[in-house]
Amino acid sequence: MVTDCEGRGITVMHAFLKKEDRISMEHCLKLSPQQNIFVATSCFVVHKDIAEIGAIETVFPDTLVNLCSVHIHQAVRRFLQKEFLSDSVETVMDIFMSQVYIESEKEFHSYIVSGSARFVPQQ
Repeated sequence: MVTDCEGRGITVMHAFLKKEDRISMEHCLKLSPQQNIFVATSCFVVHKDIAEIGAIETVFPDTLVNLCSVHIHQAVRRFLQKEFLSDSVETVMDIFMSQVYIESEKEFHSYIVSGSARFVPQQ
């Protein structure tokens, strides 16, 4: 996705591949710079497809690859609903999701030190 002048995300590329393996995805990604599709790309947002992540890391080694926050949210919620009491699930989800958007180790450390991260074991 790219962000348009109004701040909305727009999908940049769809690809229909005969095989969704790493080599096929790498080939597809290598074609895109020739068409200037990924000029100045700073981040890819993907589902949890290991082949897709590997292909992106090979073709764009200096670009961040993030998992889709909607899918992270769903997976974590399912896990928490099995493992925690229902009254604490929302609190733990809020804490977890606030960490999903942290972009650096420094920011994460500041988050921990500030006391925002309740439930983190003290050492």
